[in-house]
Amino acid sequence: MKIAESERLIIRKFMEQDAAGLFAYLSDPYPACFLDEKLEDFAAAVQEAKNRSRDATQFALCLKQTDTLIGHFFASNDDEPDAKTMSVGWYLNPEYHGHGFAQ
Repeated sequence: MKIAESERLIIRKFMEQDAAGLFAYLSDPYPACFLDEKLEDFAAAVQEAKNRSRDATQFALCLKQTDTLIGHFFASNDDEPDAKTMSVGWYLNPEYHGHGFAQ
């Protein structure tokens, strides 16, 4: 399900097919410095994609032309579970840094 789109990007719900894209950037040591999301193997990526597809707070960021997963957005209220607002975070595969996607 598409949630939003721009000229080059789509924000949509995660799908199981996003496992390869997740593994491409969450198996790298870099995100482990900031996120508790490091994936050890492809099987973990498949399970993570399934989990995110059922999570209303997780959103896939994809290239519009190819539907390739290049990052994700998430909403969280972990610091204040009873809060009526949420914080939004995002992660972009380092391979796609410097392409003007976050301008």
